[in-house]
Amino acid sequence: MPYELLGEVSAIALHLPIPDPVLSMTYLFATLWVRLQPVPNFLDLTSTVLLSRLPLLFIPTGIGVIVHFERIAA
Repeated sequence: MPYELLGEVSAIALHLPIPDPVLSMTYLFATLWVRLQPVPNFLDLTSTVLLSRLPLLFIPTGIGVIVHFERIAA
């Protein structure tokens, strides 16, 4: 199922203040939960790789906070 498309269409059609990627992940989670079957191998491998790289996404944010700390404090 194209969860990304489903999330985007839902966000636009229902005028929700929730970002469409959040809706897409919610639909994917609900589908996996309802299926009551093991997670497919391709999804398990993809999520494992993405989760192992997740800390890299926080480096630019941390640097931005440090660089602009005075502006944030004001």
